[in-house]
Amino acid sequence: MAGSGLGAIVVIAYTSAGGLLAVAWTDFIQGMLMIFAVIIGLFVAFGNTGSLGFVMEEIRAVNPALVSPWIHPVTIVGLLSAGWLGYMGQPQIVQMFMGMKDPSSSKRGAMIAGTTGVFLLFGSFLVNLCCLVLFPQSADPGTNFIQLITQYTPQWLVGIVTAAILAAVMSSADALLHVASTAVTQDFYNKILKKGQATDKEILLVARIASVVIGIFAIYIAFNPFDSILWVNWWAWGGLSVFAPILLLGFYWKRATREGAIVSMVVGFVTVCAWYKAGLNTLLHYTFVAFAVTAVVLVIVSLCTKEPPARIQEMVAELNQRESQS
Repeated sequence: MAGSGLGAIVVIAYTSAGGLLAVAWTDFIQGMLMIFAVIIGLFVAFGNTGSLGFVMEEIRAVNPALVSPWIHPVTIVGLLSAGWLGYMGQPQIVQMFMGMKDPSSSKRGAMIAGTTGVFLLFGSFLVNLCCLVLFPQSADPGTNFIQLITQYTPQWLVGIVTAAILAAVMSSADALLHVASTAVTQDFYNKILKKGQATDKEILLVARIASVVIGIFAIYIAFNPFDSILWVNWWAWGGLSVFAPILLLGFYWKRATREGAIVSMVVGFVTVCAWYKAGLNTLLHYTFVAFAVTAVVLVIVSLCTKEPPARIQEMVAELNQRESQS
């Protein structure tokens, strides 16, 4: 408990002091630690189990269904949507791209982020396959990676890998904290209260205060969790997927309208909630439902409402032209 509280205080301190720049640099270092941990995990796992073929044969002997190539198409759609569509709508990730000094770097950044994400995902998956062989009687498979490192590597390496695991938590926490404080500062304080006239000094002060207050509130929830906190997390992940089609169509389809974005976002959120409450999430993951419903509603409402102003359509056309040239 004390360690978690100390970690939260550290995140609040550097996020409120350094803003997006601090988040970007710390996330970079934390990302390097995570890549290192997965690489070490792969070497240690296969070094103690052998080839992938041997691992698959051992797993097949325990449970043939785990290595069956025949997966229901709906399951495949659910897995892909949970892994891809959820991230596309995450505000802390979108903010990183919006904060780039050079917009032309966004494509390269997306390629780097996508490649890194695929490596971490499949690398961790392969390590966990090996752990099923090394720890067949594990009471908690979620701790298999930690067991692998603690039992098969030197103590100094255990410390680094443990730091990498904590880094994965911190990299999400600081980015989300900054997004929340930015929303309070820019969207509420500056745009609504100050009508866009707030000074840089005021914005900086309010942002730091917001970071501390939101961080303290998050610590309180962490130490006093309510029964449905996991449901809130699941619903938020699926609900945030509604932003993905709005961003994509808004950037690349000049006919997309503000009314279409607002209506589709509301309908998408309501659909996710209803889908989860009805227990249909076991049939098809709600991230796909959120993405599909929002996209369809956005197109329909946009076509039924007045087209955007000429300057907006020109901006979209210019963006598409830049994309084609790059």
